[in-house]
Amino acid sequence: MRKGTKSALYKAFKPCTRDFNAESGVYIIDGGYLLHRVIWKRGSTFSSICDNYVTYVRTKYKSTALVIFDGYPENETVGGTKCAERARRTHP
Repeated sequence: MRKGTKSALYKAFKPCTRDFNAESGVYIIDGGYLLHRVIWKRGSTFSSICDNYVTYVRTKYKSTALVIFDGYPENETVGGTKCAERARRTHP
């Protein structure tokens, strides 16, 4: 599989020239980012950790936020582009 260039994809987007009203917008937050951003206390319950995440998101982004958790299977036999990229990095 040929390696893509992120900068080529970036150039395909046109600049937004209209004013953007942040009050009516929606934030889409990478759930993996939150795993590194919100501090867990050792021995916390799942409920407590979840409450901390919700509090952080509501405080920082108000009510206009969607948190998306995505992941990739560790089993490389499943296939897909992420597996191909991992294989490319392992065996250059």
